[in-house]
Amino acid sequence: ALAMPVSAETTAMGLPRRQPRALLVPGAAGGAEPPSAPVRSAESIRGRLASYQQGIREGRQTRRNLEQEAAGSVPEHQGAEGQTK
Repeated sequence: ALAMPVSAETTAMGLPRRQPRALLVPGAAGGAEPPSAPVRSAESIRGRLASYQQGIREGRQTRRNLEQEAAGSVPEHQGAEGQTK
């Protein structure tokens, strides 16, 4: 049996075929470009990443301290690099 050709109005499953931009409300679809991302200086980005890195280090150190306390040992003071002082 030969397959019936699909009409331009419906899909092979019988669903209506989408017609892009056919149902737009006049004036609703803006042709303007989306706003560009804000420009940030290298110094601003560097500061942000440094703060992020410091937060990660502090969080990891806090976790280590809590794990050591839970194990029953008292942690010594450690610097940001995780080195015992």
